[in-house]
Amino acid sequence: MKMDTAQRLLTLNRQFYTTCAGAFARTRGVNQAGLLPSLPFLPPTPIVLDLGCGQARLAGWLANQRPSLTYIGLDASAGLLHAAARTVASLATVRAQLLLADVTAPDWPAAVLPLLPTGVRFDAIYALALLHHLPGFDLRATVLRQAARLLAPAGVLVVSYWQFLDEARWRQRQLPWETIGLTAGEMDPGDALLDWRRDGQGLRYVHHVTPAEANDLAAAADLQVATTYHADGQSKHLNFFQILAAE
Repeated sequence: MKMDTAQRLLTLNRQFYTTCAGAFARTRGVNQAGLLPSLPFLPPTPIVLDLGCGQARLAGWLANQRPSLTYIGLDASAGLLHAAARTVASLATVRAQLLLADVTAPDWPAAVLPLLPTGVRFDAIYALALLHHLPGFDLRATVLRQAARLLAPAGVLVVSYWQFLDEARWRQRQLPWETIGLTAGEMDPGDALLDWRRDGQGLRYVHHVTPAEANDLAAAADLQVATTYHADGQSKHLNFFQILAAE
């Protein structure tokens, strides 16, 4: 994918999460049952980074599992971070910080490190429903690689990929690329333009990351796959999860 095309897709998604932040946050439920397999990888008082944290629903869920966790939520949407602030304010036992930053910026880890004590790294980094909104394999792999460098020696990356093309209702929601002045020939296989119809309208770029591509991304980021599984949705197959560790 050409760089200018990737930038147009990133701009499209930024506009979506600016315009539709409130409506999007209201659709995100608190059920995080798909994350239960990640709990054995967390110490009793973990330090956790939530990339693309949205309204920080991960913090709310983890507060019931690891009440004394330290949580840093990072998102590029000021509107979603506003919702996240309300979430973490209600979590009395959680030490929480929120950071407005964009993982597509080359130096985003430099904004995270000052929030940690010197020499301390993360026990777990969650990248849930994030990487499939980043255009191009190289960018997705770069963000994974950068995140891995923020892990403690025994830390893990918990990644989820939306398997939207496996369900007919989402395949039917695809729009032609000409809707935004692009063509299918400019896209990578698995790229899609999806519409949004709740409390307003919007458009989002999404990439269908197959399990095989997820393995390739992990390898490109020098990460080992500790476990994989599907979960969520009525089919219990809506999201593909990987728990990754540094090699």
